Amino acid sequence: NSHCMLCQNYKRLVWQSKLSSRLYNVPYTHTTFTLPKELRGLAKRNPRQMYDILFKSAWSCLEKVGKKLGAKLGMVGVLHTWGSDLKYHPHVHCLVTFGGLDDNNKWKWPVSSRRLYRYSKINTYYKEAFLKNLYVSYKKGNIDYHLSYDQIELELKSKEWVVNNAWPTENTEVIESYLSKYINRSAVSKKRVIYNTSDSEVEIIYKDYKNQKQGEPAKYVSKKISPLVAIHQIVQHKLPPYYHRVRYYGLHHSAVERKIKPIIDQKLVGNKDSVRILFELLSKVLRQQNKSAKRECPSCGYDKFYCEKKAGDMSWVYANIVGYGSNKSPPLKRVSGY
Repeated sequence: NSHCMLCQNYKRLVWQSKLSSRLYNVPYTHTTFTLPKELRGLAKRNPRQMYDILFKSAWSCLEKVGKKLGAKLGMVGVLHTWGSDLKYHPHVHCLVTFGGLDDNNKWKWPVSSRRLYRYSKINTYYKEAFLKNLYVSYKKGNIDYHLSYDQIELELKSKEWVVNNAWPTENTEVIESYLSKYINRSAVSKKRVIYNTSDSEVEIIYKDYKNQKQGEPAKYVSKKISPLVAIHQIVQHKLPPYYHRVRYYGLHHSAVERKIKPIIDQKLVGNKDSVRILFELLSKVLRQQNKSAKRECPSCGYDKFYCEKKAGDMSWVYANIVGYGSNKSPPLKRVSGY
């Protein structure tokens, strides 16, 4: 019903609202930094390290572009590890300010009205930053892999790396909605997975972007795989424990935002708090409706139910999930004796 649909989309819309309220009143470019396919095996073996390098290299590239422009840029990065067909395809979607603040806190625009910087240079800067960060991780002993850095560099150095750059737009709502969907859902929704009991196969429905014709929407196709392969393709996209898949850099770093927003031209500061207030009110209404809703069995109409809270066995997850419990944030209070 409409109430359930509202509950399902609520979390996504709230995240989108919070992102929207943080954006500046300037055009943004949607830029995608992709992990080369030659490094996918390395990423599966060292996901935390490689995802960190992916984020860090993307920002290093844009930071260098900003220095060339004489301005500090802002970036919001969202990690995404799957393609439409569930193949392992790590990449970072980025919302990048079209221009940035100069040393006098004045907005400086790029020379071109259609691109932030020369695409060939962006590709080169990203490649250089990634290989440098990967080399440092190897030197520190953070990478566990059967190939050395020299072997990987030899394979990748002559290859051209491509960063996808969209034209700048002031209407970021479409991009915000696109990113929010990946933040608040798993690799595949229930409606796209069908288990055929007759042949014991799983059918996965996906959009065929590879054969998409220009100007036309991608067509839906399907593939049939065994249940174990389907489970593997879904589970491989599980992030390392406590990993943050959304990160803010430059003008969008929280510390920088608090410092510059009061002193820059207020025309640059987005004012979309009313949207967030709307969702806060909506949240209260939904909670009140849930409290007053009558619970009854849909089959027989029985309504003599009562609620009881049951404590879960937290020791199970630590004993059975690899890596769970490691890399936690530091405690809020100092432990006596240290």
